[in-house]
Amino acid sequence: MTGRHVPPVLEVRVTDAEGNPVGATVYAFPHDAVPQDWEEAPYGEHRPPGPCRLELPVPGLYDVFARSRYPVGVTRRTGVLVRAGDVVPIDLAVAAGRPIRIELGEPWPLADPLRAGRLKASIQILAARGVPGGDGAEGVLPRMGTFVPLRPLTGPWESRPLPPSLEFVVSVALTVPKAYREGALDGPGYRVFATPPIVRPGGTVRLHAERQASLHVRPRLEAPEAWPAGPIRLDLAFEDGRGAHTHTRRWRAPGSIRRQKRPLVFRGRPGKARLTWDGPGIAPGALEDLHLDATRALEAEIAIRLDASELPSREPLVVRLAGQGDPPSHGSGEDSLAAAAILESPGDDYPTVLEWRDDDRAEHAELDYGWRRADFLVVWRGAHEVSRPTPIPPRGSMTVTLEPAGVAIVVPCRLLREGVGRLRIRRADGLPFLLLRDRDQPVLRPGAQVQGGDLVGPLPAGRHTFQVELAGRRLPDATVVVEPGGVGILRLVW
Repeated sequence: MTGRHVPPVLEVRVTDAEGNPVGATVYAFPHDAVPQDWEEAPYGEHRPPGPCRLELPVPGLYDVFARSRYPVGVTRRTGVLVRAGDVVPIDLAVAAGRPIRIELGEPWPLADPLRAGRLKASIQILAARGVPGGDGAEGVLPRMGTFVPLRPLTGPWESRPLPPSLEFVVSVALTVPKAYREGALDGPGYRVFATPPIVRPGGTVRLHAERQASLHVRPRLEAPEAWPAGPIRLDLAFEDGRGAHTHTRRWRAPGSIRRQKRPLVFRGRPGKARLTWDGPGIAPGALEDLHLDATRALEAEIAIRLDASELPSREPLVVRLAGQGDPPSHGSGEDSLAAAAILESPGDDYPTVLEWRDDDRAEHAELDYGWRRADFLVVWRGAHEVSRPTPIPPRGSMTVTLEPAGVAIVVPCRLLREGVGRLRIRRADGLPFLLLRDRDQPVLRPGAQVQGGDLVGPLPAGRHTFQVELAGRRLPDATVVVEPGGVGILRLVW
């Protein structure tokens, strides 16, 4: 008989700089993780006079954050070791905010009469590494942006008070008023940057201006009559003395390139440079041994050549079925054929999914050519037949095999209390899977946030392994065996 599970607990007290208790939200992230969202972690509210009792899903090393609104601030303690059954007291103090001073470095080359007071800089101060983003931080994460004239200042400029326990990045971007974009101000220009690049509140950064050279590139389609209709994406890499910089340019159609009047402008350090390019259906090309001069822009033309072998066909994608079992009787609400593919997936929660459904008992699927931009296709009929994720060919038809299928029910080993963090699963092989989110129509996902009772599937009959993550911490993999027409148990254990 196993012993009763006793979760580890943090008892966190939050005070201001004078030691007075303050209200705050407390979070615990896995140590040295790269947090993306505040709500991914276990969290709780600190309401004085008592401490915030923060229950953790598993033992381990944690980084503990506290966000307070009065005073506004973020503080943290890193590398807190919590063992099973431990109750660990932690005291966090939200220190008084301090400003960051911004001064002009010497010599300052942008103070000549032509540019003084006309050029402006967008100066943005953002929290640096180790602080989550996401909507949950809105209004609390220290961030700001302002416009400051680039001219000799009578005194240093200061930001608003910022939490001294955090590090910040100061970035600068020049903006040119429209009236001055022609003539002298349309030349090579300057790059304005701050040193040091990372600073703590109470510190000082200095702005420096570095003269830049310009490369003006005019793209030209080679054999324009051979290009198919549709969008064109050109991926460029510009290399100068500071390193490589990537750019992507899109046009709606080949004719848009011919009608473009303005060149593509690249700015870099004077001296040697190089430009390379490629893209979907575009043969790789390069401009080698370029020499950039700060006194005048370098003009160049690039020929964009079609590589039809790399371009997906624009013919419809015909999907034929193989391995079908005895179909349900016609007219059943569960016998419609459906297909889905993930076009883009910046995250598990917001993928761009293509979906198709036919309620007329189709024996094949004819999909728009846009589906060829996706990697894998999944086809299913009701909850009893499904294909494995099948690679989509750039041209021609494809065949998928419908296999007997079942579903898996998600069963965590413990009830998850609110605020303990998010529970996520992904297939161990990285391929997408279906999730019966509303118990009616499956949705295709690269990964998913789940809770007890969710249905995963339909899945082909057999053994399936999933990676499991709770509150940003990797848990043991979970394996489920699915029988045809059955319900397997996907047990998540920690």
